[in-house]
Amino acid sequence: AAARAGQWTAKDDGSVTAASCVLRPGEFELALTPAAGTVAGALGSGDAVVVLDAAVTPELEAEGLARDAVRLIQNARRDQGLVVTDRVAVEIIEASEAVAAAVGEWRDYVAEQVLAASIAGAGLTGAGEAADKAGAGAGEGPDPDTGGAVAHDTELDGPFRFTIRRV
Repeated sequence: AAARAGQWTAKDDGSVTAASCVLRPGEFELALTPAAGTVAGALGSGDAVVVLDAAVTPELEAEGLARDAVRLIQNARRDQGLVVTDRVAVEIIEASEAVAAAVGEWRDYVAEQVLAASIAGAGLTGAGEAADKAGAGAGEGPDPDTGGAVAHDTELDGPFRFTIRRV
């Protein structure tokens, strides 16, 4: 009981004292066990336990949705045959309320990651530089190399439809 309560002492000679009992090497096994209900693991060295706070907050969920949107837009860029350095205009046509809010909140990050001169769409909330540049490249017209804006349909917390146009 004393050992489980953490009331023990390791001695330099390799023995352990728990509640006035001295245990010699081979009579005990030291093991780190995380508390029940925690996300944790013992280090391979056996001298520490790492405990993680795995609670998903609304902020973390929004960031995750924005990062998923980046991944899907990047995949669409590749599938569309765009060069890594091509600047684009992205328009969100259809997205769940949560995805639209996340992309709006993380608009600058999404724009930076996908090289978007603009990110527009109904339901996007938040503000940022990408929103301020919404007209960037609008006067250039469709790009003859890509045929203009190309629609992409996928799933992200429901239907996620967007267009990409090289600018």
